[in-house]
Amino acid sequence: MFKKKLAAVVTVAALTMMSVCTAFGAESPTTDTNASTSSDVSVVYDESASTVTGDNGTVALLKVDENAITALDASGKVVGGFTLHVKNITAEQYKGIKPVVGGKDVAQADIYAVDNATGEVITLSSITLTFTNTPITTKAVVGHTMASGTNETKTGTYSNGSTTVTLTGLSPILVVDDVTATAVTTGTTSGVNTSTTSPKTGETAAALAVGIIALAGAVVCVRKLAFR
Repeated sequence: MFKKKLAAVVTVAALTMMSVCTAFGAESPTTDTNASTSSDVSVVYDESASTVTGDNGTVALLKVDENAITALDASGKVVGGFTLHVKNITAEQYKGIKPVVGGKDVAQADIYAVDNATGEVITLSSITLTFTNTPITTKAVVGHTMASGTNETKTGTYSNGSTTVTLTGLSPILVVDDVTATAVTTGTTSGVNTSTTSPKTGETAAALAVGIIALAGAVVCVRKLAFR
């Protein structure tokens, strides 16, 4: 009879401790949306002075960070080995893009890529660029004319004087300061890291205290049984 009582007390104590112990789950996989930058890429400026007159006077030519360019081909593969040519847009190109983006003119450029090996202009499905001379007070908006002839508008990520945006191919570009937008969102200029780690299930001091009390109670019960 004593052995049965002892086994029952030990079982209750074990179950009590299990109920307050923390369940430790494995950490969630880390998600990193930062793509590798294209290698062996250079930037050439075909014109040194802008002749485009916007609503705030002459619109500056974009300055591109050649160390922060990520270009993708039609299959979504990162490609490199090309030269990015940057030149001023024409007055007609400006007139085509400006009504779409509105805002306050910041900088502009007509951009195309030339393969370093063949010397031919290459087609890219998308390209992520960082413009280093785009001071924004509210929100960066980038408008560009796609190969189809239609205009596309993108919201750029602005931080510390630079604007980063991913475009569908290369084309004439106009960056504006969207003065009707809310406050600027700051962050890294080369991408947004969304790496996340699941928090561990909470292990509280209260749970540990309950476990200790339960264990102590079980010990007392065992001692009483031993003296019967």
